[in-house]
Amino acid sequence: MRLKADDAWGKAAHCARLAQEADDEIERDHYLRMRDAWIAVANRYEFFDDPAEPGSMSETGPGVAGPPSGPFLPLGPRAR
Repeated sequence: MRLKADDAWGKAAHCARLAQEADDEIERDHYLRMRDAWIAVANRYEFFDDPAEPGSMSETGPGVAGPPSGPFLPLGPRAR
C-alpha cells in the first residue's frame, strides 16, 4: 500500500500548489479541501501498511519481524 499512500501524498501536494496559484478565494478553498481529503486518504493507507514491507509498521513496531511477545498460548477452560 506504500505506492497508494505515495500517490495520495502526491495528489495532496498538487492540490496545495493549485491552491497557492488560485486567483479567487472560492477556488483556493476548494483546493485546500481537496488537499485535506488527500492527506486523510494518505494517512489511512499508511496506517494499514503491509507489515511485510520493509520499514512499515507491524505488530512489533517499525521494521521488526517476529511475534510481539513469544509463542501463542491459548487460554484453557474458564475456571469457576
